[in-house]
Amino acid sequence: SLLLATEDDGEIAKGLASPRYLTSELARKRWKTMWAGRERIDRNLVRLPLTAVHRDLEGDNEFNQKWNLFTLVLLARCSAITWDFHISNQEDNQGWITVRVEEAPGKLIDDDYWSEVVEPVRKQLVSNASKNLERLMKALKGEDCTGIQIAESYLIREPPRLSITSGVACGGCMSCRQAGRQPYQDDSPWPEAVIPSQHRPGRLDDHSAEGTFGRVLTIGLGQDVARFSKHQLRGLLDFLRTSGRCRMFVAPTRLLDGFFNVLASYPPSEVLMLEDLEEWDPDSAPGVRTAVFFDDHDCSNEDSRWFHGHTRIPLIIRLTREENPEVDGGYPLSQLTS
Repeated sequence: SLLLATEDDGEIAKGLASPRYLTSELARKRWKTMWAGRERIDRNLVRLPLTAVHRDLEGDNEFNQKWNLFTLVLLARCSAITWDFHISNQEDNQGWITVRVEEAPGKLIDDDYWSEVVEPVRKQLVSNASKNLERLMKALKGEDCTGIQIAESYLIREPPRLSITSGVACGGCMSCRQAGRQPYQDDSPWPEAVIPSQHRPGRLDDHSAEGTFGRVLTIGLGQDVARFSKHQLRGLLDFLRTSGRCRMFVAPTRLLDGFFNVLASYPPSEVLMLEDLEEWDPDSAPGVRTAVFFDDHDCSNEDSRWFHGHTRIPLIIRLTREENPEVDGGYPLSQLTS
């Protein structure tokens, strides 16, 4: 792809980066008007009319509803309300929005709350827009790495429970090319896109080696896993499931049917996943302990796949036809099962 920015684009960007937010006083008036017309669904779950018109206005229109929505956005950024996609029994939901009120209703009409809580958030939103415009201009002029600018834009520190730190990856921007440096290629953001709660470490963790990017255990099977009987394959997968706490199994295409037949026999409460070796991408796969079955014979060199582990996966177990892999963290299967 090729990005070409024109002077007109710069003017449009400046306009987008200069948002007009309601003053706290006007937002408070709009909130009070919407709250007066609320329909209660549950204890703190309410439907609010976006068509509500406070007394300083003549009537409802599209802009009035947008400004009412902006008022709710401000309150949501303050954690005073949260969006709730409630489907009510009423046929016509047009002009209404459902929210869950997290603060005491009386607090949300108090002048001090709007001046001490809402106003700082409003100012922060305006400041963020200005900073993002500055980052965009730096990136377009090649003054700083595009990946760094994007990562800073997506950095979230507050509230801590929603904090996100984005990795830096530019693919070779103007700044990096001009400086003659390699493009930034950080791993996935933290927290990862998909990472379920982890089970406690398994017995095999103690045998694994600490690679550059994560823990790795290499197991020599002594033969092609395709030669395993169904009973032997079930025993092997069960060993990896219980002793290695593996929840993801990655195998070559030719072996998938046999693996599926074994894994499908476990009860639904067992969350077990199967992926084709050719399609498995550890950058986007669930961050769980993973057993990878290789088609190639040699896993004992640093150029072999996932030799150094992966930052998103607590443990990668590599299984090879070698009988005794001569690598750190390499064992024959018989030694681990005895």
